[in-house]
Amino acid sequence: MPVTEATTRPGSQETAARYRRLRIFNVVVGLVHGAQGVLMLVLSNDLAFPVTGSFLQDDPVAVGGPFTPERVFDLRIGPAVAVFLLLAAADHLLVAAPGLHRWYERKLDERANIARWMEYSLSASLMMVLIALFTGIWDLAALLAIFAATAAMILFGLLMERQQTPGRADWSAFWFGSLVGAVPWVAVAVYLFNGADPPGSCTRSSRSSSCSSSASP
Repeated sequence: MPVTEATTRPGSQETAARYRRLRIFNVVVGLVHGAQGVLMLVLSNDLAFPVTGSFLQDDPVAVGGPFTPERVFDLRIGPAVAVFLLLAAADHLLVAAPGLHRWYERKLDERANIARWMEYSLSASLMMVLIALFTGIWDLAALLAIFAATAAMILFGLLMERQQTPGRADWSAFWFGSLVGAVPWVAVAVYLFNGADPPGSCTRSSRSSSCSSSASP
């Protein structure tokens, strides 16, 4: 059947059929992500990074120097990655749930995928925190700021989508989001290029005779 305006507008039979297929797709993808999350949780090891805080113990003016970081808690990487996958699973399954799928479809009719942006604001922010941990950013305040900046970037994307009309785009939200979202990557780059070389690498300080000899045939 040819696609016409009558068959693609909200409420048409063609649109209803597409939404039925989309609902099935969301259920299947949600179950796959859920299985991946559970598998990651079961198979994860004890790898963890300390989250630290430098808390005031005295008058900062009198001390005149940095405070010794304290371990606040340990963040296990495997379960955190599992949460990342389970968030995606929850997103797909919830938008296919009875009642909620009607709201999801109404928003799609309005050219707004709010559920996707809300899930991204959590999962992308968690991903950015994990990346920061691997570069040595362990301070609690810094990690909270990285999470918040990444979430703000995603929510600016939601604003960009909600406020646009076809043919009349206002790119302000996009540029604001890009500016905010670049900050965590700048912090990661600073720590990545000023930190220790990865084990087995032959870069910067590890460019020595032993490194060159191990690379020779």
